[in-house]
Amino acid sequence: MHEKKLASTLMKKNLIVTFTVVTAISLGILTGCGAYQQANADPLTQPTTQIEQMVEDEHQENEASGDVSGNETQDAAQESTESAQESSTESSTQDETQNENQDNTVSYHTETQTIHHDAVTHIVHHDAEYKTVEHPAEYRTVHHDAVYNTVHHPEETTYTTEYTDGYTCMDCGAFFTDLGAALAHQDSCMHNSGLVDDRMPTQVAHTNLAWDEQVLVSAAWDEQVLVKEAWTEKVLVKDAWDEEVVDTPAWDEEVEVQVPNN
Repeated sequence: MHEKKLASTLMKKNLIVTFTVVTAISLGILTGCGAYQQANADPLTQPTTQIEQMVEDEHQENEASGDVSGNETQDAAQESTESAQESSTESSTQDETQNENQDNTVSYHTETQTIHHDAVTHIVHHDAEYKTVEHPAEYRTVHHDAVYNTVHHPEETTYTTEYTDGYTCMDCGAFFTDLGAALAHQDSCMHNSGLVDDRMPTQVAHTNLAWDEQVLVSAAWDEQVLVKEAWTEKVLVKDAWDEEVVDTPAWDEEVEVQVPNN
């Protein structure tokens, strides 16, 4: 029976301590920056007074019933009082911390700031551009002179017949080119048979000196001699280059930010 009374007392003490702590915390939250504390005279002392009254009532009840000794009741009351005082101290410390935090609270205001976003690009490589140039074969002209063969002709004599007009004596056959001479001969000729017109052939010798003859073997000609074969040239028209292509242009974004007040 005594143990049950002691357990009941301890349970009540724990409930009282819990109630005190909850009350202290609630009052600390409601007081804010301390205005409520200034309007009411030390509310934290009220739970302590109530606890002491409840302990005292419990003590008197235990003494009247005789189930709990005076020392045990006094010890329980003292422990309850100390716990309440500790709770009150903790609550006061929390209130002071909250008041101090509220005093140090920084206020903010909203400002619009511009955030610049760079353009998004990628690189496209362009190869060099060429054109094909055809070069014809290159030649040079080589002139070849005519080719002759030398033929030597030795000295030689040729004959031709030439005729001389004149007169021939019919008696003696004498030939005269001059008519006067022919008539004079006729007078002196023994028979004086007369004169006849005649032509006297004469062999004339023609001497040809030795000589060299150039006989054409090959006529002069021009030869096209190959200097360089025909070839194809790859001529650079445009160098290779890199192009920066814009995927997304640069842009500015308006954002709202919280800025502490000075």
